[in-house]
This record gives sequence, C-alpha cells and structure tokens, in this order.
Amino acid sequence: MFRACSLSEAGLCVLAAFPLFVHADDAPARLALQLPTVSVAASRVEKPLNETAPSVAVLEPDSPLRAPVRDIKDLVRMEPGVSVLTDPSRRGHAGYTIRGIDGNRVLMLVDGVRLPDQYKGGGGSGAIAGRDYTELDSLKSVEILKGPFSGSYGSDAIGGVVAYRTLGVDDLLAAGESRGESRYVSVKGFAHSADRSVGGSATLAGRSEALSALVRVTHRDGQETDNRGDADLSGSQGSLRSTPNPQRWHSDNVLAKLGFKPADGHALTLTYERFRRDTDTELISSQTSTIIAQPVSDGVSRDRVSLAHTMTLNLPWLKRAQWQVYWQNLLATEKARELRTGNTVRLTDNTFEQTQTGAQTQLESRFAAFNAAHSLVYGVEASRSETSRLRDRTQINANGSTSKLVAGEPFPQRNFPDSTSDRLGVFVQDEMRWDNGLSLTPGLRFDWYRMRPHTDALFNVINPNHYPIATFKDSALSPKLTAAWQVSEPLTLFAQAATGFRAPPFDDATMAFANRTYGYEVLPNANLKSERSRGLELGVKGEWTGLSLAATAFYNRYSDFLEQTLLSSHDTNGNGVPLEYQVRNVGRVNIHGLEFKGQWQFAPHWQLGSSLAWARGDNQTTGQPQDTVDPLKLTVNLAYHGEQWGANAYLTAVARKTRVSDPSYFRPGGYQVLDLSGYWQLSKAARVTVGVNNLFNRRYWQWSDMRGQLASDPALPRYTQPGRNLSASFEYRFL
Repeated sequence: MFRACSLSEAGLCVLAAFPLFVHADDAPARLALQLPTVSVAASRVEKPLNETAPSVAVLEPDSPLRAPVRDIKDLVRMEPGVSVLTDPSRRGHAGYTIRGIDGNRVLMLVDGVRLPDQYKGGGGSGAIAGRDYTELDSLKSVEILKGPFSGSYGSDAIGGVVAYRTLGVDDLLAAGESRGESRYVSVKGFAHSADRSVGGSATLAGRSEALSALVRVTHRDGQETDNRGDADLSGSQGSLRSTPNPQRWHSDNVLAKLGFKPADGHALTLTYERFRRDTDTELISSQTSTIIAQPVSDGVSRDRVSLAHTMTLNLPWLKRAQWQVYWQNLLATEKARELRTGNTVRLTDNTFEQTQTGAQTQLESRFAAFNAAHSLVYGVEASRSETSRLRDRTQINANGSTSKLVAGEPFPQRNFPDSTSDRLGVFVQDEMRWDNGLSLTPGLRFDWYRMRPHTDALFNVINPNHYPIATFKDSALSPKLTAAWQVSEPLTLFAQAATGFRAPPFDDATMAFANRTYGYEVLPNANLKSERSRGLELGVKGEWTGLSLAATAFYNRYSDFLEQTLLSSHDTNGNGVPLEYQVRNVGRVNIHGLEFKGQWQFAPHWQLGSSLAWARGDNQTTGQPQDTVDPLKLTVNLAYHGEQWGANAYLTAVARKTRVSDPSYFRPGGYQVLDLSGYWQLSKAARVTVGVNNLFNRRYWQWSDMRGQLASDPALPRYTQPGRNLSASFEYRFL
C-alpha cells in the first residue's frame, strides 16, 4: 500500500538527528510527546486522559518536541483520522475533517463557546468564511472528540468536536507557584519558510491573592504557501498555472483575561479575544480570454467577550457550579477588481457576518447509591445566532457608465435572507463507578432549535418567483452510553454508543436564487429534516511501565444528509426553463474504521511512538464510496527528551487513494514524508525550537485537498504540498 522509501536515507537521517548516548544523570526522564494528562471536553469535567476513551485526543500547539505549528493543518498533520481541507488558490483552510465528516457537521468550541459557522457559498475547495480564525499561539490545548457527540454538545456535533482551550494565568505561573512567582513576561519570535512568514508575540501575566491578569498579543506576516508545481509552467496563467498565486497576508490577535477571586472557591474570569487576518491575492489562475487580471482582498475578523464564574462548593448535593455568558462576532469580507476585455471592470464587495450571544450553566454533584460512586453533571445552554450575507457588484463599462445588472444578476442582493437561529439545550450525564473496575456513564440531552428568516427587498430581488420562505423548528433527544471496565490495573476496555443530529443551517432551507442568463435557479425547501447519526465504538487502553497502547474500532451511520439535488435538466427547446436545484434530505452514509496509538519509553529520555488510522466510507444513496474519507495513514516517531535539549523524527506514510465515487477523479499515490524537529533550552529563560519538514523534498498530494478534482485537470500540481521547508521559534522569559 505504501510506495517503498529509501531505508538508507531514513536511517542516515535518524542517526544524524540523535546522539548514541544517554545523559549520565539520574534525573527522572520526562516522556516525550506525552499528551496532557487532563481532558475536559470529553466528559465536560476535568478527567485524566488515560481514563477517557481512546478516540479522544489532546494536542499542544506549543509542544517543544514538534516543529513550530504554523496553522491548523500543521496542528493535525500527524493525528490519525483528522485532516484539513485547503484551497491553495485563494481561501486557505476551510476546516477540520474527522473520520470522513467535515464542515459544520464538526462542532468547534473555544473555552466552551460555540465558534461561528463555516460558509462555503461557492468558495470552491475552500470556504468564503472558513474555520481558521483562531490564533494557535494563544491556546493551551486542542481537544478532538471523534464521532457523534450530540449527547453532550447538541446540534452540529454529528461528526465530532474540536475544542480549543485558551491560555490562562495559572497555565503560565503554575510551574513557579511553589516559589511564590506572581508575574510572567515573555517574548517569542517565529518564522516558517513554507509561506515565508515571520511573526512574534508578547505576553504579560500576573496575579495577587484576589486578582489576576493576562495579555498575549501576536502578529504574523506571510506570503503564499509554496508547493511542488512544475517549474516550466510557473509563469502560466489561467488553468495551466501550477505554482501558487502571488499572495500577501498579515494577522493580529489579542487574548486578554482578567480574573477575580471574591472568596475561597469562587473565580470570575472576563475574557476578550480579537483575531484579524487580511489577505491580498492576484488570481492569476483565474485568468481567461475575457478576464485580464483579478486582484482580490479577503478579510476575516472575530471578536469574543465572555464572563465566566466557577464555584467550588461543599454542599451535600452540589460540589461545583459554573456559568458563562458571551458575545461573539465574525465578519468575513471579499473585495475584488476584475479587469475584463472591452475595457470593462467589475467590482465586488461581499460580506458574511454572524453574531452570537449566549449563556450556559453547568452543575456537578457527587453521591453514592446502588453500591456505586456517582458523578452527576447537568446543565442548560441557550444561544442566538444572527446571520447575514450581502453581495454587491458593480460593472464599469468602457464609456464610463455603471450598471448593477452584472452577468444576469441584479445587485445588491442576498441569496438567502438574514436569519435568526435560537438554540436551547438541557443535558445530564451520570458517571457511575463500582469497586470492581466497572463504570457506566449514561447521558441524555434535549435540544430545541428554531431558525427564523427575515426577508427584505434585497432578497426578493433574486427570488422573482416569490417562493415561500418558512421558519424551521425542530427538537431532538440525543442519548449516549459509555462503558469502561478496568480488567486489570494497566488494562481498560471501553465501549460507547452515541447519537448525533444537525439542524439545517441558515442557508440550506432558505436559499432562493435565479440567474436566467446562465439558465439555473436554486429553490428553497420548507420541508427539510435534521440530519441524524448513530455511532458505536469499541476500544482498549493499556498503561504499563514505559509503555502505553490504545486501539479503537468504530462504526458510524449517518442519515438524512442535506445535499443539493438537481431537480430538472436544461430545456434544450429554448423555452427558458432553467436548471433547478434544491437542498434535500437524500444522503445516507456509513463509515467504519480502526485507529491505533502507541508509545514506548525504551530507555531513559528516549521514546518510540506510532499511530495508524484506517477508514472506509460508503454512500448508501448512490452506492459509491464516500469521498470525504481519507486513505490509510501511519506515523512513526522517535524522540529524545533531555533536560537541556531534545529532538524528534516523524515518518508519515499514507496509502494510495483507491476508492472514489467517480473513476474520472484524480487519485493521489501513496507517499512517505520525514520531518525533524528539536529544541535547545539555552537557559532557564530562553528556548529555541527548530524543524525541518519534508526532509527529502517529496512531491505529494493530500487527499483532503483533492476531493472531486478530475485526473485530467492541468492544475493538479498546484495542489501539491510544500517541499523541504524550515521553521523556527525563539522564546525568552524575563525572570
């Protein structure tokens, strides 16, 4: 399944990367690449990671033993069963794919707050408003839950959850707490050759007995991401262009937290988060015989304000309580200047905006009953999302006149009406533990959802047939059951049955669009149902001295998938009947697979790790393979982690993609990539981290970027991944 790689190359590289000796000191060896010991999202409470199901992963973007993380694709590049869809021409990363499920079917959270929706809307392989609007440098950890999790998190967790946890004051000062440290000041610089990006961050944190504060400011500048496109076509225009479009971008992020402890057991935290990224691209790949030039500017901004209160109580019936209120806004902008033949210009100015407000509360009780220790978690969540999409375009003709009728479309317009989506969820779960090592955790969540469209003149202008637009309402019960049995002290068996659902989003039910010039229209659908999923998972975990193993087998079934369906064919008799499309519940998908992880500390300071993910998906409606499922992926890493320095070698091997829904699709071959990284603790205050990715300069494609691309497409080399590239970071803490 894998193309043979040169053992001599790999062997020389590994030998060069690591010393053939171990430090003589007897200091306890710190395990390399050891995942954080605490998981929060999986059970909604802090819990040791080794007590959670094997399908839960916790990643640290700032881990010293991996190359500095550039973006979300870098973050999950070595995580089994997870990938990121990317548009290399303009829009970048669209979002995560977990076990073959992607888009808004994966719920994303930051500090427990639902992140805004993805909006593709003609964005090609990318998205007009993707899910890459969080600065990884501001995060403590990223938790990934694989499979249906609506029993805990409600709508949109049909395929999994990605939960971000931002840094807190205690994360920065915890190591020095015993020495009475009360402040933290640091600066960091980083650079990546793959997109010639440079950046830096500054952090200031401090605390007293009752107050704490943290501010981290991060800035980045970069260019287009390199690939292995054909050099002889590097100057080509239009569909023949294989090298990236010229691009310049910059981003800024601010994370600020203010904490107050009014009394023992009480903690209030006010959080402000601001992310901005602006990208300028020259779309050379879009040039045609009529489009001479097309410079575009894309922007994304996200602001969040939240206030959280955590209480540790000693009441007989209540041990812990927390609540949070929040406001969040996402604004994505598109501006383009399209120079066309005939001395005409088309100006585009589009926006997508989503504003969210919400509140949530969670309570924890502990008691004994039926010879078991019970940990009861229950709570309520309520939120409102207001979504708006405005499209505007102006054509400037050769004689200087302007027109708002461009390519048969009237502007300004809304291709779906502004909408208000309300969510209410009530959940409860009870973890029951017996002395014989058995634990059962039943959970149940009730969700109510309502989406109200607000039609106006800008929407009606492209709804000439006045199709009715209806309010959508739905509710769902999402049960789940998790069982764990500690067969022996090191070995634990897991089983989980879970359900998921996803209410139709802001545009699927209400889009009404007609373009008579090009002969097509999209009809709204007032009869949509929510998507559903059912998942079964079996796993085993083992923890021995210096060795840990985990394996999972899963089967997920999805029904009532929302898909755009062609209702009628084009009228060749010239009667003006267009192609008609409508979103309908037509999809049924089954996905099953296996995942494995293992780590072995075979000597002091040394560790060998491996992971593997295999999945198979079938579209039961069409009888064809499910194209969103990634091919088999294996990673092997060898790490040395000393007191002053450490190094890591990662070999990633991916099998050839063989199962596709259409034989005309491009099927990338298998590949192997070797990455090296290391760190050097120059002093207690300074640390350098470096990385060499794709050491042997392999040319390869990732399937997540190639879905639906024809094998005959001359632009296939544009989708290749970067060749050999370097990354580095330097961090200095003022002690």
